[in-house]
Amino acid sequence: MQLAPRQQKRRPQGGGMFGGGPPPEQKADGGKATSLLDVLEVAWEYDVVVWDNFMPHPNLEQLAQKELVWISPSSGRKSAFSQKSVVSSGLQELLAFFPGHIQHRRGGVNDWEDLLTTTEGSGIVRWEDLVQETFMGVGLKPNPIRKTEKVPHSLAAHITSDENDGLNVIYVADVDCISDSAFDIVRNEVLNLKLDNVTFGLNAIDLLADDTRYINLRKRRGEHRTLVEIQKQTDSFRRKSQEEVEKAEEDAKEQLTKAKENLAERQKVIEENEDLTAREKEVQLRTAQQDQQRKLVVAEDEINREKNQAIERAKGEAQREILGLERKIKIWAIVIPPLPALFLGLLVLAIRSNSDRENMDRNRSRSA
Repeated sequence: MQLAPRQQKRRPQGGGMFGGGPPPEQKADGGKATSLLDVLEVAWEYDVVVWDNFMPHPNLEQLAQKELVWISPSSGRKSAFSQKSVVSSGLQELLAFFPGHIQHRRGGVNDWEDLLTTTEGSGIVRWEDLVQETFMGVGLKPNPIRKTEKVPHSLAAHITSDENDGLNVIYVADVDCISDSAFDIVRNEVLNLKLDNVTFGLNAIDLLADDTRYINLRKRRGEHRTLVEIQKQTDSFRRKSQEEVEKAEEDAKEQLTKAKENLAERQKVIEENEDLTAREKEVQLRTAQQDQQRKLVVAEDEINREKNQAIERAKGEAQREILGLERKIKIWAIVIPPLPALFLGLLVLAIRSNSDRENMDRNRSRSA
């Protein structure tokens, strides 16, 4: 969070008791990396973050942040990892931390292959809508404005060109995917996540170094399988929740616009009243503006309160539906496994009973 592209680099430690010392190091092109992007023909917005509704681990639902983006074919998108590239083919799951997204510029001549792609239930959120300044530094806003764009977003691409000095670059819009945090998560025995962040990073380095001997070896591990139909239902609950959140945002915006229009109408009436002198208009306008400002503050607080309540209701409903689904699965897991054995036992009992009955009938016939 502290190393976002639009933020300055941290000031080096030291400088004496009065905080002197050199100013923070300036970033290339103000953090926009314009010169590099021009060569690569990459379109990248430096002040937006990608989010995604997809969450493959229900046990981590309470810790879920939509800007922690999970890349996996289990999302239903088979091309989440490009199967055309040895860097990404065969990978199973990767976690991106507040990533950006990239596109190939229109008219570009470089060859382009998307390596990591989100689901269609993703979108982007602007940095200023996502974070806020606090006395502790930068913190996340509780309900940032998110809008589903219903298109996948590319987080990484392999860019090559025979004409442009043998260009061979893998551009990743999230350097944190191979940061210390990623290593810590992989090593965390409590989370027990089998992420391919490290594998992806090493594969990318090996490919660019033209040494692919170990790439296929790294991919040899047990395949992580998910309950596809259950994942679809869970994703459906999240999409429904996101739609309700977006509706609450739109309703709040519309109500606030109407409130501003209504409050501005009084000012217009005063300005168009020809029976008032200039001095009277000035006094009434000043009074109206003060009154309008107070009402607008109250209206805005009320609208935001209702919006936040609607958002929390939507999130709570989605969580209840997911928990309900998990309870059903647990019941099925308890009830269904014994059924085959029970059915087989009843079948054997019925066969034995029928056999005993036939033996008794034959014995009676012989006795007669």
